[in-house]
Amino acid sequence: MISETPLSSRSSRSSSSASTSSSSSPISSSSITNTPTMIPTNTSYKPLYISTTSSSNSSSPIFFEKDKLPSPVTMSPRSPGPFSFTSSTKNKPTKRKFKIVLLQILSLCILVYWMNDVRLRLTHMISTKDSVLGDLMEQSSSVMGLQDNLDTENQIAQLKNGIPQKKEAYVTFLSSISDINYLLSTRLLIYQVLHDPTTSDSTRQRDFVVITTPEIDSETDDLLKREGAKVEKVDLLKGFELSNDIQNDKNHHWKDQYTKLNIFNLVKYDKILYLDNDILLLNSLENIWQSKEVIQQGGFQIGGIGENNKKFITNTDLRLEPSKNEIRDYLNAGFMLIKPSTSLFQSLLKVKGYDNFYMEQALINHYFDWNGKQPWTPLNPKFVSHYPKASDVEEGYHALHAKMWKDPVDETVKQLWREAVTRMDDYWTSRRQE
Repeated sequence: MISETPLSSRSSRSSSSASTSSSSSPISSSSITNTPTMIPTNTSYKPLYISTTSSSNSSSPIFFEKDKLPSPVTMSPRSPGPFSFTSSTKNKPTKRKFKIVLLQILSLCILVYWMNDVRLRLTHMISTKDSVLGDLMEQSSSVMGLQDNLDTENQIAQLKNGIPQKKEAYVTFLSSISDINYLLSTRLLIYQVLHDPTTSDSTRQRDFVVITTPEIDSETDDLLKREGAKVEKVDLLKGFELSNDIQNDKNHHWKDQYTKLNIFNLVKYDKILYLDNDILLLNSLENIWQSKEVIQQGGFQIGGIGENNKKFITNTDLRLEPSKNEIRDYLNAGFMLIKPSTSLFQSLLKVKGYDNFYMEQALINHYFDWNGKQPWTPLNPKFVSHYPKASDVEEGYHALHAKMWKDPVDETVKQLWREAVTRMDDYWTSRRQE
């Protein structure tokens, strides 16, 4: 049986188109007919649906042998023509590379920013120092030296604005009130550091600590707390050699002075400024925390103002002022800037071989001797005058050190003390009335 399949009609093409064709063409458009092509089913060729030619006025189908089909027409991507896509795809690799480079640059910028942020955070952590690391440093002298070096590198930045980055405190010591003037002077010192606008620490960031002994009753402790102090009750330190005068006089005002060494054990504070309670302030002492002598010296432990030359120290209560040109290498223990340390405190308790007439002051000068391994650091002498005179006020001293109620000082200086006591009384009276 023979199958029949009609070809699509091409009658829409006009005869005018056929007339323009070349006469030599083997297949002419004028010869295209609608005659169906008859393909035998018992042949091994695959029929194609194609028009017949009539070059010899006879219709016959066109067949292609198997595996001899004409090859498809291909066009080179570089060949010009209506089907060339070269112009539309030429820039794609370049654009892709540009995007990759751009992403790499952005990634690099993000990485640099992140690394810089990490560096800043680490720098801040080092400048503020981990308190846990601080505690560990205090327990080993070798590690303590390392911490001191780290502190030196960051102290300028920490104190740049005058506000402490670590805990600092003013400290005094009250062991007896058998002479009520010692309590009065302690209260006056608290008032001047914390409340008096002419002498107070303007940062309001530093504590005022009073170390008291068991002899001070709870009422006195409560009074000091109400007026702004933090009270640290400590036991008496014993086991020290005492001079014969003190051993024979149980009421001697120096009898508990070794207990003052507890100031070196106030490790909750990075630095403390110890002030004897008989110190009168003329100006604020807040600048001492930014002292160049302290910041620039690595391994700082203690600083103060020399009172006399060690060679000329005599065992007497009388205070004799040295000449102006005399080297004052003997530290007055009534005014000291200290970096507390548990290991340092334990070392001081073991000191031997010094003249004990001046008790804890003699011990401190023996341990921190200028010719020793840990010499004390001299501070600006204008911070305190240990021999108060009327001229000290005009010369810009910050503090005067004397028992104003009994030491032989100028009447002008005593009047300054009385006026300060009056201001304190008026302040607390007005506060009670509010």
